[in-house]
Amino acid sequence: MTRRLFFAVWPEPALRQQLEALSAAAPPGWRPVPAADLHLTVLFLGTVPEDRLAPLCAAVGGVPRPAFDQPLTRLESWSKGTLWCVAGDTVPALGALHRDLAALVAGLGLEPEDRAYRPHVTLARARRHASAPPATAPGPLQLAARALVLAQSSDRGPGSRYRPVSRWALGGASGVFPQMGKI
Repeated sequence: MTRRLFFAVWPEPALRQQLEALSAAAPPGWRPVPAADLHLTVLFLGTVPEDRLAPLCAAVGGVPRPAFDQPLTRLESWSKGTLWCVAGDTVPALGALHRDLAALVAGLGLEPEDRAYRPHVTLARARRHASAPPATAPGPLQLAARALVLAQSSDRGPGSRYRPVSRWALGGASGVFPQMGKI
């Protein structure tokens, strides 16, 4: 058995509301991302065998995990116009976390996504024949990263497409969060 996994940061409630409002402003032909699924991916792992999950989670405890604030300053259209995102330039702490996690994952014999990292939150996905999404800058948005989540992507069943597998504090607190409920 395998799981489709990624490391991410979920926005705090106030920012989630702002992102949800942006997402809802997508023009006809665009499918807004549900508010519960809005997140900033730190590292996409892809398909991971079930027997690699426990060693992966144990190893993350040794990775430096500073808290950081990631500005999201511009709206962008990606993947040949099929994704609409709010993005920003990578802050040093996020860049270091991305690199450290990629090295950890590679050291465990897993193959993380290998492309240039660009921090973003996907707001909407285009359906066929969608008009261009709005290009107005969202104003200063700041994602306060205080927890790292290992999440699983699934297209099965109703509700959220992403479910938390494990969480770690960023910043002063250490260890794994004991409760693994809704993000």
